[in-house]
Formats: sequence, C-alpha cells, structure tokens
Amino acid sequence: MRLRHSAIDFLGVLQTVDLPPGDHVVHKRWTHTPVQTAATWLSLLTLAVLAGVAWRDRRTRWIAVLPAIFWAAGLLGWLTPRDLDAVQLPASPVQRNGVQLLGFQVDTADANHPTIHTFWSVATPPGDLRIRWQVLDQQGELVGAATTRPVYNAGSTELWPVGAVVDDATIAPVPAGLPAGDYRLAVTLLAAEADQTAQREPPTVVGTFTLDAAPVDPEPATQTDARFGAAIHLDGYDYDVARSKPEAGVSVPRVDAGDSLWVTLYWSTQAVLAENYHAFVHLVDATGQPIAQEDHVPGPVFQPPASWTPGRRYTDAYLLRIPPDAEGGVYWPEVGMYAYADQERLPVFAGGADASAEEPDDHMRLPPVKVVAAPRNATFQHPLSARFDDAFELLGFDISAHGMIVRPGDAVTLTLYYRGLAPTDADLTRFVHLYSPQAGMAAQHDGPPANGVNPTWSWMPGEVIRDEVTLVVAQDATPGKAQLSLGFYDAAAGATRAPAFDAAGAPFPDALVPLAEVLIEP
Repeated sequence: MRLRHSAIDFLGVLQTVDLPPGDHVVHKRWTHTPVQTAATWLSLLTLAVLAGVAWRDRRTRWIAVLPAIFWAAGLLGWLTPRDLDAVQLPASPVQRNGVQLLGFQVDTADANHPTIHTFWSVATPPGDLRIRWQVLDQQGELVGAATTRPVYNAGSTELWPVGAVVDDATIAPVPAGLPAGDYRLAVTLLAAEADQTAQREPPTVVGTFTLDAAPVDPEPATQTDARFGAAIHLDGYDYDVARSKPEAGVSVPRVDAGDSLWVTLYWSTQAVLAENYHAFVHLVDATGQPIAQEDHVPGPVFQPPASWTPGRRYTDAYLLRIPPDAEGGVYWPEVGMYAYADQERLPVFAGGADASAEEPDDHMRLPPVKVVAAPRNATFQHPLSARFDDAFELLGFDISAHGMIVRPGDAVTLTLYYRGLAPTDADLTRFVHLYSPQAGMAAQHDGPPANGVNPTWSWMPGEVIRDEVTLVVAQDATPGKAQLSLGFYDAAAGATRAPAFDAAGAPFPDALVPLAEVLIEP
C-alpha cells in the first residue's frame, strides 16, 4: 500500500491516520501553511508601517531603527530559509515518567551558543521533570554540564500534552575556550530536584556533535568581582557615551545633559537559576537621588537568567537617558537585582565568592560619570572676573540681599558662577566670608561646590558651574560695613588655599576674591 497524506492541514492542526498491517511509504514535505504565510506577511507589513511612522517625526526617528532591523531580518529569513540538519536517533534509550527521547539535532552555527533541539514523545503525564545535559570529550571526560527545564529553562514538562510529540530547545553547556572538534552529548531525565536516585544515575550518551570553532565569552572593558545572591556574579561593565568627549586629565567619562549613556553589564552564574530575576541600573547623584534609570530582565534577547549556562558570561545593556535639564555633576550608576514577585533585592557581596562574611548591600555602585549641564545664559547680577590657579574662573554672582543690606539673623542666598579652564586633580573646598576687620566674622560657609554634586576635580574646560550658598548672618553681628569674599582651599593638602588672580593677572592678597561690600544694619 502507498500512503499519501499531508501531516498538517491548512489550519496547522496535526492529522493522524490509522494504518492497516503491511508495508507503507511515507512522503514528507516541510512547508508553510496558508495561515503561517499570511501571518508572516502581515507581520512584515506592520513592522514596515511602524518604521515609516517613526521615521516621519525627527524626535522619534531613532526608534525606527528597531522595527526596520526586525523587518529586514524577517524578510531575509523568509526568502532564504536554512536547510534543516539531520535528526539523530539516540544511541541508547532515554525515558522517564512516560517521556522518551525520539531524536535530537545540535545547531552549531553559533559556536558561542550551540543549540540542542530535541523531540520527545509523551505517553503519560510526566510531572515536573528536569533535563540534565552533559558534554563529554572523546575520552569520556566531562567538559560541561547543566540541568534545565524545557524551552531554554523557561518552560515546564507539566504542560506537555499526553500523546503528543514535543519539540524543545536549550543551549548546550559548552564552556568558553573549548577547542573545536567532536564531542559526545549525554542526557538524563530527573523526576525532581529531590530525586536522589536519579541524581546518581549515570548519563546516557545519545550521540555526537562537532564544534567548528571554540566558544568565546564577551570580555568587559572593566572587570569587577561582585556576587549577587548565592550564585550570580557581575564580572565587569562597559560605559558607552553617545557623544563621547574625553578630556585630558579627567578620569571620568563625560555625557552632556540630554544625551544618553549605555551601561553594559557582564553577568555569569555558578548554578542553574530557579527564576528570571530582574535587574536595574540607576544613575544617582551624591545624595543618592536618581536622574535616570532602567529596569528589565537581564541578559541577551531570549536568554533570561533562568536559561543561563553555569560558567558562561552574558551581556546586558541599559540605556540611561540624561534629562536635558539635569544639573551638571558627578553621578554613579548603581546596579541591583531583585525577584519580581516580591521586589526583594538580592544581597550584594562586593568581594565576589570570598565575601560571604562581609555585610552585604542591596546594590553595587560603579565608578562615576560626569554629566555636563546644558549651556547657561551667562547673565549675572554682578559680573566679575577672577581666576583660581589655572583651573577655573569666576564669572559673576547673584545675591538675594537687596541693595547689599542685611540684618543679624538674615539668611542670604549667594549664587556663584564658574567656568572650567583646565582639568585639575584637586578636590577643592569653597569658602565664603562676610568679614570686617573691626567687627570680625559676621557670616561664613565652607563646603564643596554645588553641595558636593559637582566637585572641582570633575570640572571640564568650558563647563559653566552654578554654585548656590546660603549664608546666615550671626545674631550678634556688629552693625556696619563688611566685606563679602570668596576663596578655595585643598583640605587634603593641609587647607592650602588655591591662588586667586584678578583680570590683569595680579594675585589677590590671602587668595581671597572680594565680591562686594555689604552693609549690616541693626
């Protein structure tokens, strides 16, 4: 008897036929159903429309890139389908709880993440199974292992229908640097994590596969050693500024207000993870207040944490958009990870695997970046010209004291404006004095410029810095005239004052820049 029958009907539903005894010939042809074809072209049309709509508006033009990439990839995949690899039959039977391995393929087109495609028959409800994969060399030595759930460790065998043939996929547990060559593939079905008998069963070698190139893990620009929870490690990070403007002598990357900063993290795990954690990067100022942030499931697309192979490294990119009105200053990316269900953050051990005795934090702070504020309208109530060493200059100031008149107990707001001239390594402290030689100190304030958010060591050439100071006039201040003066000193160098010069280059006595004469009234 010769049987000719399509296995899939036009709706994509599996058809079965009862065969009588005798010899039969089955003809198989892989093709797309009409519904699949229509859905594919509809998806491609939708992506093209989205790209076109986004491109029309200059503000959203960058968004058009993503649908355009998906459209091109989808069209290329449709027009140039890749031939299917041959299905290998298992060299020895693998079965448990009514589930049996019928065959498998190993796709090694991506040497960094070779994919195992498996086909299972389901005779009875299988329960919650785990699948342990092992990669062995030709001498039978173990080179890589992982215990996973179906669908890249994101599914469950409890969803497999009885009587069906289920296809599955997972990433082969090959370590980075494994030499190209032939390897054996072994598998064990585990009824549950607590099934100690199954845990001790030797794996069943089902076949072989060939690596054409050694897997390579991505390398971070800067390495770190931090552990999140029990098994997740942050191996390093990269900063990628959209418009990088490196300045000689300044050790932090620069990003302008209104631009974007990419922070790429490099994760690894030492054990199979039970859930897909979420991670975040918050860009915070010196007081811990965030100005930009992003939260998402970490890892590359289709490789969330629950599918990570122990010992491999995964990239994870975060786009931090700096607000156009952000204040200039130094900001720190803070990294954390949490369980989505209860928002509970994983403990972070800064010393990695050897830091269990340390008190953990709930985030890790990465080295800072410098945000340069948008150019300011350089108009001041009181323009001035003074230079502090060769590092920066004073442009002018505003003051809340009307007519330069104050009274004892008054709180006076003084806003100073500087412009960077050249990079400096000094972390200078700014001081303001309201002083009379006859009556003494009526008010003073020492502190880092911009309340510590924008220290002098981070000032960029051409950057305009706004520095607001609140002076409180002493209750017992003597009425009369007093001089308002400004200076800087280096606390780390014994409070040595920074030299100050006027517009002609002449030094100010005692490195004090006179700002204004203030009248203290009774």
